Amino acid sequence: MPLLVEGYNKDGQRNKVQLVLSLITSGRVPLWYRPWDGNQTDNPVYLADMTALRETLLATSNAILIGDRKLCNAETMVTFCRQKQLFIGAHPWTETAKAVWQDTWQALQAGRLTWSESDYVSRNNARKPPEKRPRYQVCEVVHELRDEKHGSVYPLRWVFIRSSDKAQQIANNGPKPYKRAKRRCGALPVCWASMTIPAARPSKRGSRRRCEGPRGSDISPTC
Repeated sequence: MPLLVEGYNKDGQRNKVQLVLSLITSGRVPLWYRPWDGNQTDNPVYLADMTALRETLLATSNAILIGDRKLCNAETMVTFCRQKQLFIGAHPWTETAKAVWQDTWQALQAGRLTWSESDYVSRNNARKPPEKRPRYQVCEVVHELRDEKHGSVYPLRWVFIRSSDKAQQIANNGPKPYKRAKRRCGALPVCWASMTIPAARPSKRGSRRRCEGPRGSDISPTC
């Protein structure tokens, strides 16, 4: 049984009794749920839940786990890569992410990489005239995730997303948000860098083979 523990919730309220309930669905069909003790991080939830789900339900090889930034911690991603579990998630703005973005931005400036137009349109924006819909551009790079324990390297697809809406919001709010965005991205604020990451097949250390994610899958912008 989970423990009800006083903690700090995401609404900014302190000393509220809480518990954590994790849920895995396929579309609108629930596949797995589990209660957890309150007042704890949900970083380990994805790994524990998917491991338990695999023990009770046969998971297909092309099943893709979609999660938030809590999915993309090193331990969880390495384990999912070992298990050949495909996943997509927005990556937190870590020092590693900042370094990859800086390299990507320099490659974009030098012309070694280019932005590609995305035809993604959300349901809400689909009601708007085409000229009023936000525009998205993406730039994909390969980042190697190292498994030190097993001596493997997993090439992951990192997709940086540029949103016209974010750029306009920053421009409308004056110079301070502009400066904060520039410090965050290391570039113009139109680059509100977010990443989605599908898992790749493993390769031996030092290999530069690109990842082999699911073909035909849609990766929606996370901005």
